[in-house]
Amino acid sequence: MELFQFKFVVFLLVLLLLKLFLINCDAASRCLEAENSALLQLKKGFTTGKLESWLPGTDCCIWEGVACDEYGRIIVLFLTDLHIGGTIDPSLFNLTSLEILSFAQNYFDGIPIPNSGWERLVNLSSLDLSNAGFAGKVPASISRLTKLTILDLSCNLKHCLAINPMILQNMSNLKELFLDYVNVSSYRDEWCNVLVNSTPVLERLSMYSCSLFGTICSSLPMLPFLSDIYLAFNSLDSNIPDSFANFSSLSYLGLRGNKFKGFFPNQIFQLRNLKYLDISYNPTLSGYLPDFPEYSNLEFLWASNTNFSGNLPDSIGNLKFLTFLELSSCQFYGTMPSSIGNLSELVYLDLSYNNFNGVVGLEFIKDLKNLTSLYIINSGFSLSQLDEDIGSSSSSFPNMSKLALVGCNLTKIPTFIKYQDHMTVLDLSNNTIRGKIPSWLCRRTDLKPFTSLIPSNNTSQRHLSSLYIANNNLTGKIPPFICNLTRLTELNLSNNKLTGTIPPCLLEDGIDLVVLNLGRNHLHGAIPHGISPKCVLQIIVLKDNQLEGLLPRLMVFIESTTSGFVIPALRFQRNSTSDGGDKVAGDRQLQSVILIDSFYGAGDRRLLAAGDGGLQYL
Repeated sequence: MELFQFKFVVFLLVLLLLKLFLINCDAASRCLEAENSALLQLKKGFTTGKLESWLPGTDCCIWEGVACDEYGRIIVLFLTDLHIGGTIDPSLFNLTSLEILSFAQNYFDGIPIPNSGWERLVNLSSLDLSNAGFAGKVPASISRLTKLTILDLSCNLKHCLAINPMILQNMSNLKELFLDYVNVSSYRDEWCNVLVNSTPVLERLSMYSCSLFGTICSSLPMLPFLSDIYLAFNSLDSNIPDSFANFSSLSYLGLRGNKFKGFFPNQIFQLRNLKYLDISYNPTLSGYLPDFPEYSNLEFLWASNTNFSGNLPDSIGNLKFLTFLELSSCQFYGTMPSSIGNLSELVYLDLSYNNFNGVVGLEFIKDLKNLTSLYIINSGFSLSQLDEDIGSSSSSFPNMSKLALVGCNLTKIPTFIKYQDHMTVLDLSNNTIRGKIPSWLCRRTDLKPFTSLIPSNNTSQRHLSSLYIANNNLTGKIPPFICNLTRLTELNLSNNKLTGTIPPCLLEDGIDLVVLNLGRNHLHGAIPHGISPKCVLQIIVLKDNQLEGLLPRLMVFIESTTSGFVIPALRFQRNSTSDGGDKVAGDRQLQSVILIDSFYGAGDRRLLAAGDGGLQYL
């Protein structure tokens, strides 16, 4: 009996301890009442926002965007992209345990960042106010946030901030600084010294379009941990200093869209840790590609629209991790090195608008198994291809989405294209392609009753949205099966020798063309009158053909030009007319639509150049 009583007492003690433990746990999981009230007061200042879980009488530690420590103190307030607008109530600064605060991607619509109270958030390590709609000057009191490791004050063109670099003077722990679109022009001579002397552990620096001008900070390599630098779209117009070649920690260097001049230090290309280099759109920046070491880790290389020249080195094949190579609009010359086929990770390649020479076999693409985008536009290369459909199976070429082979002296449409089933853009303009448009280019593979008649490896271009085969020697009629390309939005077959009539299906339901250019051919007959009420065409070019007959009543012309007529609006008239006019189905806004400059046998309906009066019939 005594043993039983003893066990019963022990059992009650265990229950009591368990209850006390659960009470303490429950207390620990609930936010402090004062901080709960502070959040509700903060919410009152918001005029919009997705904060449905912020309700009185509930635990704020489980509210959206809120996290607490084990004592119920709010340490995270992450309100990114919650459509919040209104004002920031001072109650925010009662959350003195905050370590992470974000109002990024919201709609405060030009209000200033709160001027005071920041000194109370002494534990804050991450502050993100980017693209939240704040405007005006960044308050000096932010300099009191001495524990910050991440600061993002990036803004946008509509609501911009201005900043004095001295706010960084106490931020010795800062590792990441983002100031995209923040105006720093008033303090351009101070930024360099402040960054080097006040942020010794800085790792990432982004100052995109910050109105920087003059000389780039040559002391940045003195920051031993700095790995990412993004200074794109400023007005820096100095030489790029040789000291950047000693930037052993550099991984990411983005200098696009400045005014750099002089010679680019070649040793930067050879930095062991460099993965991303963008020096494009610096037209007075000269240089050449060096011998790339085998240890290179380069993944992205953009040098387009610069004054770079020279041959592509054979060592370019050492860039085994390279995924993006953009060298367009430079002064490169010579032939394409065969080693470019070693770039097995390459996804994007653009060699357009250069001074290359020689003949390149299209078979080089086979080795680039991951290639999705290839642009060789007026580069100087002549492309050759196998005369027969050999080695062009679906597995021998990469599956590409964008292909532009323009001005490459092609005499026929490359046959490997028939096996591509993800292509969205195809541009074969300015070649000497002869003959008819091949049926396989537009064949549908979803016609199940006829699938036995279609080779299983012959894939339709069902994803194609842009097709350009202008300035060639195409002959024959425009095949109606071109309308099988139901996702097509741009079609340019101009300046060929195409005959016949315009396929009515190009203006009917089932295809959503925005741009249609059939000018400078030998087309005849009338413009199709059965234009769909759902037509979304914005540009139509039919000039220099032998079209005749009546203009479709659906087209309203309000301006004439020397090259044709401009159609800024396409109207559908619902009223039945004596001459069989079409019916109204609303308005479609068309912009800059150049149409016909000559019509034969217009009959009783001719076009008069008109102002706002629109189309006049005689």
